[in-house]
Amino acid sequence: MCKCDAAGKLLLRWVSVVSLTAAFPFAQVQGAPTPAPTKRPAVLGEMDFTPRKFQITSGGAKVPVNYVLNGTVPVRLGAPGDWQTDGSKAELFFTSQRYPTSRITIRASSVPIPEKIDDAWVAATKSLLPRLAPGGSKNVQVVSVVQQSVNLPHGESCQFKMSYDFAGQRYSTGVTFMKGLSIRLLEMICSSREADFVAVQGVGNSIMSGWTQGPIQDPGPE
Repeated sequence: MCKCDAAGKLLLRWVSVVSLTAAFPFAQVQGAPTPAPTKRPAVLGEMDFTPRKFQITSGGAKVPVNYVLNGTVPVRLGAPGDWQTDGSKAELFFTSQRYPTSRITIRASSVPIPEKIDDAWVAATKSLLPRLAPGGSKNVQVVSVVQQSVNLPHGESCQFKMSYDFAGQRYSTGVTFMKGLSIRLLEMICSSREADFVAVQGVGNSIMSGWTQGPIQDPGPE
């Protein structure tokens, strides 16, 4: 195994476990009230990112649709293309053979939901992001901040891009905070070599732009 592959696998392990929990106190949020026993309507609550699939008919063929749960409400996501989907209740992640050192992770954030994503919140959050860089990284810089970076059906987003040198290569990590989709602030983390970052972040944005909340139904043959 070449040194770059080993470094890439180490980077993926780091990104999968590091969060900003140490920087922000965890905000415990209560879910929706328990519905009456005689009626169990769909309710919003904690996210369950366990990847699920449902098949719909499109162009005469069965097409798999990825979805997760917001409480008991299904949430359909944008198609990840040839990216592999995996995850658990705590997080959903995507990996790609085309970009072997890249990873896209979507999860509930440890950062409390801000009243508004303003300049003060951006400055405070920006100062904490270097903690996400792998140990031993050099030249760690937050190089850009983009408001409304993801075309969400509703809610707000703010995307931070951080770049750093690791194991002799330049990497970048994009951290996108999304408000208004769940009872918790959500975050999407896209990490890759700098040369692949625009493509990888584009896939992540496309996945989140497909966020559609509500029952998933097969429209049947067209």
